[in-house]
Amino acid sequence: AADQYAGDFEKVRDSMRGLRDQMKDTLLSIGEASGHVSCGSGDLAKASQDLAEGATEQAGAVQELHATISDITATMEKSAQSAEESYVKAQQYADAADNSREEMNRMMAAMGRINEASARIGDIISQIESIAEQTNYPSSDLSDRASNRAPFQNPRRTDRQRWRSPHNFPMPSRPAPFRYPG
Repeated sequence: AADQYAGDFEKVRDSMRGLRDQMKDTLLSIGEASGHVSCGSGDLAKASQDLAEGATEQAGAVQELHATISDITATMEKSAQSAEESYVKAQQYADAADNSREEMNRMMAAMGRINEASARIGDIISQIESIAEQTNYPSSDLSDRASNRAPFQNPRRTDRQRWRSPHNFPMPSRPAPFRYPG
């Protein structure tokens, strides 16, 4: 078959054979590339599927995180409300304590005045006893004499009021000089 082509046709024949070999090589390369593309597209499809699954998992995780944050926010709001209520109660207790302190101060002042009045009453009683001693009247005699003078007093007065009246103490015929006890 090599003899049939002579001259210029031989060149065409050689060129056609070269073209055929190149086409064969090219088609083999395209086949290999197609295999690689097919394999790569399978890998790409798998990676895309993995990516989609990861995105779905992350979406679920984001929803769980959102729910957790919502729970934490609700808990913090309740805590803030409880703290505000506690602050109001503490303020009420502080106000009550201030009022109690003021009442206690007033009561202490009243007790101080009572103590001062008691001390003055004690001084008056000491003076009365001193006068009774100086006039040689025992206190029992004074009470007897005071009870004997009852018809001259107001019957509505209590015993305490009777003792406050200056008419309850008989005066001696001559007054003794007054001396302070002690």
